[in-house]
Formats: sequence, C-alpha cells, structure tokens
Amino acid sequence: MLESSEVAIMSAYRFPSARAMQVLGILLLGSITAQAQVTNFVDDFDGPTLDAGWTLEQPTNHVGFTGTGLYEMEAPDEIAPTNSASLSRSLWATNEDFTVDLTYQFDDTTGQNADYKFRFWGPGFLMEIVANPQTDNVRVFLAELGQNIGNASVALGDGDILNLRLNYDASAGAVKVGYSKAADPLILLGAATGLTGFNVNRVDINITGNSFAPCPPFCWVPRILLDRFEIH
Repeated sequence: MLESSEVAIMSAYRFPSARAMQVLGILLLGSITAQAQVTNFVDDFDGPTLDAGWTLEQPTNHVGFTGTGLYEMEAPDEIAPTNSASLSRSLWATNEDFTVDLTYQFDDTTGQNADYKFRFWGPGFLMEIVANPQTDNVRVFLAELGQNIGNASVALGDGDILNLRLNYDASAGAVKVGYSKAADPLILLGAATGLTGFNVNRVDINITGNSFAPCPPFCWVPRILLDRFEIH
C-alpha cells in the first residue's frame, strides 16, 4: 500500500507510458524473484561469535563455543520450556530447489532421554528429523502427510557424529532425507513425492529433554555439539 506522501508525489506527474510500465514490471519481478531465492550459507561454528542470522531460544541453555570448532547447547532435566534449547534462522524456500546439511555430535547421553531435532517450519508446515540416543532411532516426520516418512535403527551415543541432509526438488514436489555417522556415506532415511505445501521460511536445530527425573539424584544433562550447517 502506498504511503500518503507517495500518493502526493505520484499525483504531480503524468502517468508513465506503457513501455515504462513494462520495464518497471520486469524490474519489480526480478526483485521479487531475487528475494525469494534461497541464499547459500555455511557455518562451521568456529566462533568466537555466532552469525547474526541465528536466533537463540532458551539462551540460558546455550553453553556456547567450545574452542574446538563446536557450538554447545544442553537440555536440563526440567519442565518445558526450560528443558530445551534451539538455534533458528530464516530460510525462505518457497517452491524452489534447495539442500540443507547439518553435522552434530552427541554428548552426555547416558541414562537420559532427549530428542535431537532438525526442524523446518512454514505457514501450516512442519518437517522434522529427530534422533534419540536412548532408543537408537532416527526418524523423519512430515506434517503434510501426518506421518513419519522414514525410520531407522541407528546406534547413537556419546561422541557419535551424525550427518543429516534434506534435499527438495520443487519441480517434482519431492523431498529426500539422508543420514550417516561420521565419515560414512549418506543413507536414504525417507522420501516423499507429490508434495504441494512445501513452503519453508525457518529452520531450527533443537535439543529437548524428555526424562523429567528428579534432580538430584538424576542430574543428566544431554548436550548437542554443532559442527557444521550449510544451505545450498
């Protein structure tokens, strides 16, 4: 909507020619298209400060940079929402191809139950890749279908490194999710085609504790150590 000052300025001039309007339309279309494109981004979490595009949720549960090229978050054994921590950032992937990679490490997993989540959000949209070391399970849930589209038994514990990849092909409405441990090749975890509402505007990395055991004596604090994140 035009501001009143803009209306006043426009009224002082003759209406542009059809050719001028055509050129203006092309320029505006190009601007809109550019804004909608996914912007390539890489974060190796080397520190000493986080990229300004990240938003911290439950910041008291963010330990921060470890000094070894990792960023640490923890999930105290408390009642929600203080039992979790997240890093989130804008993605703005609306009906276009994109790939997102995440590598992280598990720590302090013994005797606790926590979900390590990699989530994609949008208007009426949710997709999440969830790993749980207690159940040795990795799954991917897609809200558009109302179910998991992949589920795998994967031995997970302290020091283990998990690689995740989500790839979306807009022309086919198809998504693929892969996983691997450490330097192993990626394995297909789940896939879906014919998707119509894959409009993502935010991605987050989350750890949520589920034990709810009294502390003390049960004071386990599961941790996630972020190693690398990439959008391309």
